Amino acid sequence: SLSLSHCHVTHTHIIFLLHLFALGQSAEVDLEPRSLSMVVLCVVASQCALLGLVFFLTAGLRFPADDVVCAMYCSTHKSLTLGIPMLKIVFATHPALSVISVPLLVYHPVQILLGGVLAPTLRKWMLGRLTGSKEVSEI
Repeated sequence: SLSLSHCHVTHTHIIFLLHLFALGQSAEVDLEPRSLSMVVLCVVASQCALLGLVFFLTAGLRFPADDVVCAMYCSTHKSLTLGIPMLKIVFATHPALSVISVPLLVYHPVQILLGGVLAPTLRKWMLGRLTGSKEVSEI
């Protein structure tokens, strides 16, 4: 199940970041709803593909179940705290910096939501793989 506290933190971060961009940007931003929808779709698809790729690679290489789950979360998660400053450095003079940052602003809440949705399923999978092994006593 999704936690409301995750959603609240995500909305707070987005509002804060958008406020910072509004202060730093005087140019008008023209982002059509269809374009935003495509960005969201691409971000969700890429996040799902990366999670699946990491899962199948690590499970196929017979990593321990807890390491598979750890690799899934650690390898695909990106942070706004690193991404936004990098965007501001690389595209400092670009008039559409706000538009350029949209995929990152979408990626962050998507990774939180997908992580929350996948957690119960991954827990069941991990416990199922650990059943009967010595690793169960460590959980």
